[in-house]
Amino acid sequence: LLSIPASASEADPAKALEGKIQAFYQQMNAGDFEAAFQFVDAGSTGFLPHGMIIEIKNEQIHSKVIEKFQAERSAGRTLALAPKHLSVRTLGDENALATYYIDGTVTEGDTTTPVMRRVSLVLSRASGDWKIVHWHSSHLANEDEEVAAN
Repeated sequence: LLSIPASASEADPAKALEGKIQAFYQQMNAGDFEAAFQFVDAGSTGFLPHGMIIEIKNEQIHSKVIEKFQAERSAGRTLALAPKHLSVRTLGDENALATYYIDGTVTEGDTTTPVMRRVSLVLSRASGDWKIVHWHSSHLANEDEEVAAN
């Protein structure tokens, strides 16, 4: 689990959060979903690329999400995702906004699919720990694809 010295996070919380976001993806890529999801609030919400909303209402659902990722990993699904152009802006002492692109691949069996998405995170600090409380992930598309889809 990622540990950030108090002095580093107090000196520059935005830099500390950048490190936590990087570590989240490293843990996801390594299949350490228990560690990665320590950074996700049991009470968080999010929008997935296809528009579906996810609501992790409590610890039970939080655990089920982790179990789903573990089952997919056991079935051969691997992630190789990295945040690019990561920017974190603190909003007071207890909230922050992160924006970035995800670049990488998802492999299932013999099929590797490239992934390029834009992501926004809303983070909040409670009891000294930063957690993701909302996320939004969307596919990147050029204007011609967007016009054709509508």
